[in-house]
Amino acid sequence: MGGRRAVRGAALLGAWDGKRLAGRVPERVLRRVFAALLVAVAAGMGVDAVV
Repeated sequence: MGGRRAVRGAALLGAWDGKRLAGRVPERVLRRVFAALLVAVAAGMGVDAVV
């Protein structure tokens, strides 16, 4: 259960700070970073499913 709290906390902090970050970083960069994070999470889930 501790992992879920950490994920929720990270999500809340990300949402809270996202607007400020979006004002500083170009939209294209944010999209690429988000896409890379999605691929990393998908890869992690794939490894977890195999192991």
